[in-house]
Amino acid sequence: MSEILSQNQIDALLNELLGNAPKRVLEEDNTIKPYNFKTPKKLSRDQQKVLTGIYEVFARHLAAYLAGLTRSYCEITVVSVEEHPYFEYNNALPDILMTGIIDINVLEGAVLLDMSDSLTYALIQRMFGGNMNDIPTPGRDYTEIEMSLMERIFRKAAVLLEEAWVHVPGVAVSLRQMETNTRFIKSIAMDEIVAVIVMNVRIGNVKGVLTCCVPCMGIGETLDSLNQTDRQEKDLNSQQKEEIRQGILHRVQNADVEVRGILGRTTITMREVLSLQPGDVIKLDQHLDEPISIIINGKKWISGRPGISRNQMAVKIGKPQKKEGHVL
Repeated sequence: MSEILSQNQIDALLNELLGNAPKRVLEEDNTIKPYNFKTPKKLSRDQQKVLTGIYEVFARHLAAYLAGLTRSYCEITVVSVEEHPYFEYNNALPDILMTGIIDINVLEGAVLLDMSDSLTYALIQRMFGGNMNDIPTPGRDYTEIEMSLMERIFRKAAVLLEEAWVHVPGVAVSLRQMETNTRFIKSIAMDEIVAVIVMNVRIGNVKGVLTCCVPCMGIGETLDSLNQTDRQEKDLNSQQKEEIRQGILHRVQNADVEVRGILGRTTITMREVLSLQPGDVIKLDQHLDEPISIIINGKKWISGRPGISRNQMAVKIGKPQKKEGHVL
């Protein structure tokens, strides 16, 4: 055993078996969770799962793109999906932040994609030929050249985001503009409820955060349609698999297969083979009362017992073989 019980642990186990152990008192959790009626939740649990799945796909595509761009290992994971009033989210952001304003035609309002300064400056340094190292942020506004470089990345991110939303009919995603001061963004009303998707990013030795702010107005119907589409596709896939299976079985019904009954096996030396004479007996490993294995196309399918039927040797079919996962 990997762990040895102490004497106290042994005594406690014996007391529980004998009914002498003290009864544990379960305290009821009477904690009341507050609910803010001014900002009710817009998304149901299923809708949050669908939204999480969309941005998990986006995170995988973006990680592959950034890994090729920087030639470094990149990992992006979705940490949380939460709802907040936009003014709370906006007030929590720093004054200078690389932000892409993205338009998704199936949603009402713009989507904001924010990248932390540590990640932004590391990408800029890498695109200028430097190493992918975590450098201190200068604490200044971005230059036009730096904005142009990051706009290229954000335009590619918009394309990848469209691929993540691909199951929505007629979806189109485009980058409207780049912004470095979130206070100037007026695309979303301050009192509007938004879904905030937080993603942790790691490229080489650099760690940062990528945040996506999605307005919740009108997004529920789109997510519900996606959820319904996924269920229909799963049902359709199951039905198609069964139809394909039945079609294959129908085609192979008249195919010829080789059937062999193995009476037994043994091992002899080459000297014994050369000295074989008529009348010699070779002892096999199969017992007289044991069923023999029936091999179909090289696989063990069923067992049987040898016998005679109409003056010809025959095999009586027995139980199916389960060792190799084949059932007749």
